[in-house]
Amino acid sequence: MDYKVEKPYSDHMKYIILLVILVSCATNVDISQEQFHDPVYDSSLPYNLDMAFIYHEKSSKVDLEEFKRQFEVSSEIFNKLGVKLHLTYVKKIKSFPESWHKISVMESLGEPSKPETDFYDAMEIKKFSLTNRAQSIFEKLIEGFKGDKNKTIFVLALNDIYMSYYEKSQLKELKVGALSFPGYIFADRIPRHLRGVITTQNKGGNYRTLAHELGHKLFNVSHEGLDKCPKFSGNNIPGLMGYGDSLNVYGGKKGRFHKERLLHSPFLYRVKNKSKLYNLEYKKNGIYRDPIYQEISVTPACL
Repeated sequence: MDYKVEKPYSDHMKYIILLVILVSCATNVDISQEQFHDPVYDSSLPYNLDMAFIYHEKSSKVDLEEFKRQFEVSSEIFNKLGVKLHLTYVKKIKSFPESWHKISVMESLGEPSKPETDFYDAMEIKKFSLTNRAQSIFEKLIEGFKGDKNKTIFVLALNDIYMSYYEKSQLKELKVGALSFPGYIFADRIPRHLRGVITTQNKGGNYRTLAHELGHKLFNVSHEGLDKCPKFSGNNIPGLMGYGDSLNVYGGKKGRFHKERLLHSPFLYRVKNKSKLYNLEYKKNGIYRDPIYQEISVTPACL
């Protein structure tokens, strides 16, 4: 194949390109509505979780009504586990660039792992990170939020999100319905104020998508279940962390400690004298075997 060698850009053309880039990066989010809600604490439940929902009023596949349905299902599941979910913030966006919906959100800064490598150790070898574009868009969407960004779960209704993965040592991309950017994948390669982000376009069905993504974030595990090893796909995985209809969350070693890991999540807090007392922070940036999960991690994860 012949390749055409292009002439270097002129200084004038370079200036135009730079100007276009700066204008693109400076795009403002046009907000038509922004609401803060004071959480109502339930003394019957020991733990609390603050959440925010941000969507584009015209093009987001998940609108506020759809989110509320998923939130209700999630609340029912997590209430049984001792956690009260609070929707503390809603931002309805009037308009922003359509191109923000279709983005690649992660890249590998590491290298492929060997097939025999423990599943969660492999994540540390591959070193997935946010792309610069994803980070810029996420920061624009949560801009202006007055609460604690480091401890809030932000659900962003974005369409056609692409994630990276390895297949036979080759890096590929896959369009996903939702993605939760958990610590076992990203560790310290995601800014703390963005580590609570979940993207979603999934709607309908039994409205379990949000609960499933919260599981990734708060249990800090992949697709795994009762005596089932972690996998890239959730097919044939029992319980909430699979792709089926089950909403069950299991505990103990047989259940891979999902209930126990949830209650150690740094996103959760108790209320004492009207003050929020958060769980211990990650000590190793939230890797699967972070010290906060002492004795409630499976070793090896399964090969």
